[in-house]
Amino acid sequence: MKKLLLVLWAVFALPPALAQGFSLALRLENRPLLEDWEIALQGTYSLELQPELTVGLRGYANVASVQGSGGPGPGVPGEGRGRGRPEDRGAVVGLGLSPYLEYARRLLDDPALQLGAYAGARADLSLSLPGYAFGFDIAPYAGVDLGWLLDEDWELISNLEARFYLVPPGPYLSSYLEFDFYGFQPATLYGGYSFYLDAPLSGSPSLGQGPYLGVFYPLLEGLSAQGEVGADGAWYAFVRLRLRF
Repeated sequence: MKKLLLVLWAVFALPPALAQGFSLALRLENRPLLEDWEIALQGTYSLELQPELTVGLRGYANVASVQGSGGPGPGVPGEGRGRGRPEDRGAVVGLGLSPYLEYARRLLDDPALQLGAYAGARADLSLSLPGYAFGFDIAPYAGVDLGWLLDEDWELISNLEARFYLVPPGPYLSSYLEFDFYGFQPATLYGGYSFYLDAPLSGSPSLGQGPYLGVFYPLLEGLSAQGEVGADGAWYAFVRLRLRF
């Protein structure tokens, strides 16, 4: 833990000339069939150590209504990285930090067709209240992103990602295929189909899949809103406000 803190201190103390980014998001999600809701504050900091190599830190604080729900956490359209692993919402209040290191490379950079690959590792630390249950996991991962501009209004986006979680050990696979429509600028309409498989070696596998529809709208420079409905084993709906620096 001491070495991890020293690494994080060194990252934040690096010269400001290096490319860095910070985002803060407020997310409200409801799963009516499970009588489940969640309010989460999510933050992400990233720093480009050198071209194609990034170190970062993700954190969250959430309040959830029930225990044991899960499902993919859909991301901002076009950003890839899969649509998320089912997170543990087993507590009324949860806190978490996830430092990560990632190498990403653009394999094809054509105006109409872009292909990228990435690989990295992340550590997940979580604290659940009440009960003060502490969680820890490490996961190497790798994936590919595809973006295909069909015409000036339509884009096809796809992602495939594989991870291996060490605690408990087991593979995790996620994928989605999505169409984005830009004809109502500045709004972006999107829809697609997502899939995930969580298969811990010491437990029962968890499979989720289903369609989703949403809209992404930039409100101000750096501030955006997103709303989405879909199914991944249970129907869900969420809205999110995101601020980028």
